Amino acid sequence: MKKLLAVVATVTALLVLFQVVGAQVPPVSRGGQLYDEWWKVTGAEAPTSSHPVWATQSTNTRTGEDTWRCKECHGWDYLGAEGAYGSGSH
Repeated sequence: MKKLLAVVATVTALLVLFQVVGAQVPPVSRGGQLYDEWWKVTGAEAPTSSHPVWATQSTNTRTGEDTWRCKECHGWDYLGAEGAYGSGSH
């Protein structure tokens, strides 16, 4: 259930971000930028605390703004622990 809520929250946040930012960058490029450091794209301040869902896992020891980067949990290949981020510091 927690994973489902995290996915719903992420999708909702991305939909809101797409509406806030507008269509100044082609959608594929914008998606990649938002997936990485969304606060730079939207002009928001970078998060300083760890994402609340971050505490539900124990394999990735990053903290602060890194925990708000979609790619940190899901990986660039969107396979998470089953993909390229399955080993190493992620």
